[in-house]
Amino acid sequence: SDLLDWLNNDVRLSRKVNAFERDFANGYLFGELLYKHGLLTSFEDDLVDDSSLASKRRNFEAVRDALRSSDLDLRLTDAQVVEMMDEDRGSSLRLLYQLRRGLSNKAKPKNSASNQDGPREHRLAKQVKGEHEEQ
Repeated sequence: SDLLDWLNNDVRLSRKVNAFERDFANGYLFGELLYKHGLLTSFEDDLVDDSSLASKRRNFEAVRDALRSSDLDLRLTDAQVVEMMDEDRGSSLRLLYQLRRGLSNKAKPKNSASNQDGPREHRLAKQVKGEHEEQ
């Protein structure tokens, strides 16, 4: 899928994403995604790639704090976090689409064409690529 391609080839997370709900259930890869875009400062100290409930809660709390203090205008409710931790179908996927849209728009030049034509996200994702190669 287009989103898998973005995560695995453009963003290049520390592990390959195969199944959105399973791979993002502990919040770790969400944290890494935000860290790679400069929205989370202390990634390795604060997040643990572990499936224990305590680790999941701590990871998602860091993700929520990062989203709250970003200009992406995304909020995560307790219910949404529980759905993601439980690997509910579509829960992580919804947040990933919102994140990609927000991060792609954020990376766009201010004077570029209107970014309200959502289906062309692939074109936007390619523009974000250069930002990751510096890290």
